Amino acid sequence: MTPRNLNRRTLLKLTGAGALTTTVGASSASATASSDERGPVILLGIDAEDGGVGGHGSINTYVDVVESVLEHVANDGDGILVIGEAAATTPNEITQFWDEIADQTGEDVTYVGGATDIEQQAFDPFTLVAVVSAEGAMGGPDPDSGIAEAEGLTDSENEALISRAGDIATFVNDGGGLIGFSQGHIDPPELTNPWGYIGEIGDFETEVGLSYERIDPTDEGDEIGITTDLNVCCWHDVFLEFPDFLDVLAVQADDDEPHRGEPVALGGVQQLLPDVSLENHLIIFSYSRDHTASYHFEVSGEVEEDPQAGDAPFDHRFVTRGDEEDVINGGRVEGGIAGGGDAYRFSGDLESFSIDRNGDYVFAYLNNEPLDDWTAAHQPHHLVMTGGDSDDHVIPYDFEVSATVGQSERAHDAPVDGDLITDDPEDTIRERTVEGALAGGIDAYYYADDLTQFRIDDCDHGSVQIWIDGTEVDPCSITEEDEGPVEGEEAVYISPEYFRPSVPFEMGLESGMDGFSIDCGDQDPQREYRLQYFVYSDDDDPPAPAMSFLIDENTDVDTDGWYEFLDEYEECPELNYYQVHYDRVADEDIPEDEEEELEDDPDVEFFSCKRAELTGTFEEGDVPVAWYTWYDESAGDQPFAQLGVRVGDEIDAPFTGTIVFEIDEAYSERQIIENSDEVTIGIGERGINGSGITGFDLGGEGEYDFQNPYDCLEEVRPEQPSLTVEEVVYDEESRYEATFSYENPNEAPIPVGPYVESEFVSGTTDSEPPEVLTVGENLFTVEWTPESEDERLVWELNLSEWGYDEPVRAETEPAGEYDVGEPELDVTIADTNTPVEAGEFLEVTANIENTGDTEATQQINLIVGHDPERLDSETVSVNPSETETIILGYETPLVDNDQEFPVRVESEDDADEQTVLVYGTAEEEPPEAEEETQEEEPPEEDELSEEELPEEDDQPPEEDELPEEEQEQPPEEDEQPPEEDRPEEEPLEEEEELIG
Repeated sequence: MTPRNLNRRTLLKLTGAGALTTTVGASSASATASSDERGPVILLGIDAEDGGVGGHGSINTYVDVVESVLEHVANDGDGILVIGEAAATTPNEITQFWDEIADQTGEDVTYVGGATDIEQQAFDPFTLVAVVSAEGAMGGPDPDSGIAEAEGLTDSENEALISRAGDIATFVNDGGGLIGFSQGHIDPPELTNPWGYIGEIGDFETEVGLSYERIDPTDEGDEIGITTDLNVCCWHDVFLEFPDFLDVLAVQADDDEPHRGEPVALGGVQQLLPDVSLENHLIIFSYSRDHTASYHFEVSGEVEEDPQAGDAPFDHRFVTRGDEEDVINGGRVEGGIAGGGDAYRFSGDLESFSIDRNGDYVFAYLNNEPLDDWTAAHQPHHLVMTGGDSDDHVIPYDFEVSATVGQSERAHDAPVDGDLITDDPEDTIRERTVEGALAGGIDAYYYADDLTQFRIDDCDHGSVQIWIDGTEVDPCSITEEDEGPVEGEEAVYISPEYFRPSVPFEMGLESGMDGFSIDCGDQDPQREYRLQYFVYSDDDDPPAPAMSFLIDENTDVDTDGWYEFLDEYEECPELNYYQVHYDRVADEDIPEDEEEELEDDPDVEFFSCKRAELTGTFEEGDVPVAWYTWYDESAGDQPFAQLGVRVGDEIDAPFTGTIVFEIDEAYSERQIIENSDEVTIGIGERGINGSGITGFDLGGEGEYDFQNPYDCLEEVRPEQPSLTVEEVVYDEESRYEATFSYENPNEAPIPVGPYVESEFVSGTTDSEPPEVLTVGENLFTVEWTPESEDERLVWELNLSEWGYDEPVRAETEPAGEYDVGEPELDVTIADTNTPVEAGEFLEVTANIENTGDTEATQQINLIVGHDPERLDSETVSVNPSETETIILGYETPLVDNDQEFPVRVESEDDADEQTVLVYGTAEEEPPEAEEETQEEEPPEEDELSEEELPEEDDQPPEEDELPEEEQEQPPEEDEQPPEEDRPEEEPLEEEEELIG
């Protein structure tokens, strides 16, 4: 049997069972603890202590959880530190709960409460830190239990604990255990920052104020003692977002309550919490999976990878860790990013930062703010330009640099007014190329390394001025005019089957091309376009871009590769072809007319966007391919995939007949169905609104040989959701609850991402629209705190990457047009402790209900006596439709006779009154003495009220008569009360003192 004063964990140490390993010599502040040193964490959305022992399920269930945590701790501390409740001389719900756990586990328990004490409390001496449930979660114990109601974790205590987030992380990383209970019994919660003491370490989004009973533990939860024994009333919190270093221990399993399947308990047996002593956060993220951006930076302190995106506009689920190309060497970091995010925490200063791509798809945020300002101040070169004259004289320009380039908001050393620097959306940056125009304002840029090309129209116009690094330069001396294609050179005509203009297009061309343009003959002036040239690595399958650069008519290209149009264009009117001019490099052959290559091609028939056929003879090694596309959250990089078949491998060669390419939800995966003269290649649907076949590539080489005449991009493009403001309700001072609705008419949810932008573009709110627009009609409510009566809250959904020209919006009316409402506090006396003996404390319990529309803060007064006097008061704040219970009272004076008098509880809007009784303290007298007292004349100045006269006296009272309740009438001889029940008469002056 385990001795009472020897806890289970100490016994394990002494017997060698479950031996614990620690490492000596490493700093205790380090967040790079080995897995053996990390401590267990449990965060539970239940107010377990409410009602004391047994209030929320068997105490043995919680003992099992605590013992499981204690078995997994790996530090040298002893005892449990309970944060949020001071030690109490009279047991309350919280102390009774934890005292019982301490008794059963053999661990000593220490209580700390109050913001100051929490800020100063050391954690290291303990093996487990427990954070109690939030203020407002304690519903009160059973009145017969003999224990008091606890207060719970107050807002000031929680803020003090949040300031210790770094110490909490260190405690857990050094092997200590952490348990936290519900942070929000009501909605809105009593705490300003629920779960903030762990939220400082990682991003949290929770919903509190719920009420559900059933949970479903996960395997990780079973491991640490979370079981269905906790299916009790009531759980109040769910975790909608949380750091990915925490495991889900249980989910909400109550079918009748919201958020079924959402996490309700988080943690794990071994947790490593990020080191918040690394106070700075840097994230570099890219929205393009096709281009790799390389970066490097240096800091003056320590740096480590971070799994969180912080408050940058990037989903932390796409933050990557552990990539081989991301290398940390002291304070220097080198890495690369493509279609994801790399995040870091560091101490000290950011001393240098460089990235070889930026613009439309690569961004960096330092401490949740765009890095542009920092970069602009630290890049070695600055270009400032002015010229033009409003819209009447616009001067276009473009230039290229060899490394990083970005728009700047500063004039640097140029002698211009920085407030006049413009940020025009027409000025664009694509990788290292900038295109813009001057129209009377000032454009400023920062860049690294060299300015490789520069061109500006009307360079000799008197208004044009250019400064590089603060030195004015001649605009014409750095201008290189674009001469365009050379007339008379040979041209290739490409039919529509080879060229699809509606989406970004990849097309294989032979080597020997340098510049090109597209024109429509005599029908339209020549329009020039830029290509991006890709070199693919042969080692990758599928090939991945190893490098890329822009080409134009001034660039020689002598390597085979892919060319991608970067600009939008339209098909030539009334012509069924596109003309591609290119300049021939010496001694290189001109490609033959591709039309000749089509002579032996199979017959092609497109029946729809879901079905197409090829009919002909296919030899061994042929790979006929149908390209298909769809829309999802990454539609800005339009996804395409191949649906093909290898002749001689997957089907017999040669094959003569029809190959059918089909998209249908009946296919769970790619399937090949063979008949004698027909082969069907089937694939299931993809994307939000299904997928469509866009064309055929007969050789599987990435070229379109035949384009589907149906507009399949339009057919599979999801419909735009509709947005509406349903209701705006004034909640309390300067705060509104705005309810929006949306209808997603598609058959699949629309996830918000880099290319589906959903945000509040105007109005003051800390909330965000939903991250996923689910199918059908849906509602959500946000808190809106307008800063003026004219402010509107505007929700905008931008699907421009899906080809929609205008975003959809829903906006409220100006804040001043909504009814504010008035508060009103109704008063009801719920109970008193009457009768009481004279000299005892008289208590009056009152319910204060806010029946108005806004929060009310008022002083509630206790008025006592026939001659009313205020003897107690309390100030309360009550939200609309809520009730606050208060207890008022005072110590009654010592009087001899029993007294009955009114007590009234008043608010500014209402009052309630009851009569109370106070027993006098007079000793018993013989009946004769009492009769003599009855014969005494009352004081002349006292007056009896009508109802206080004896019933047998029908005469109106004289002015000097006493009130009936204060005048003792001699009873009839046969109606004399027992001697022990006869009160002794006291002087009237003492009676008046009692009632004020």
